[in-house]
Amino acid sequence: MKPKTKHLVHSTPEAGQLAARLAGLRGASGMSLDRLAELSGLTKSYLSKLERGLCEPSISSASRLAAAFGMGIGELLGDTVSDSGLRIVRAGSSQPLSSATDAAVVEFLTGSPEGSRTGLSAFVTHPPLLSGVDGDEPPTATHSGDELLYVLSGRVRLWMADRVDDLSAGDAAWYRAEIPHRLCSLGRKRARVLIVTCGPA
Repeated sequence: MKPKTKHLVHSTPEAGQLAARLAGLRGASGMSLDRLAELSGLTKSYLSKLERGLCEPSISSASRLAAAFGMGIGELLGDTVSDSGLRIVRAGSSQPLSSATDAAVVEFLTGSPEGSRTGLSAFVTHPPLLSGVDGDEPPTATHSGDELLYVLSGRVRLWMADRVDDLSAGDAAWYRAEIPHRLCSLGRKRARVLIVTCGPA
């Protein structure tokens, strides 16, 4: 019998960069961890882990943190803003948000600059595979604003409150992000999905 392999989660350079960014923003604003927890709706222990680079935020958590600091997600992640109003994100330069093997792999592409009319952000995500085990669905997300989903490749299952829909490559869905929702990949390979969120800047 082969010994079980333990999978250790290590802090990535990206997580370290975000940790420094969060600590810097909080320090510059004179905001306590308790106050940030109150404004973002996230727990103090979770925020502490983020600041120490021990975990990476979900789309929902990053959106809440950005709102707590009064900025867009792009600014939170240190994304640069050009004066011309144009942003170009080159292939391979996206900012990873989550890379856990049992969760959605998410890459932040770009978002609205500070002071824009809407807080728009774009992501590419690879939702976790549907395990087929009852009660083992991905966690539910809910946040303010609208969300648009476009399946780039593969197939996914979208849960929206009491509704369930299967989507294939080329299918799109728009929904109010306040409605509890979750997403997983169908088949043997993770799907690739573009998600665009939009809310008050």
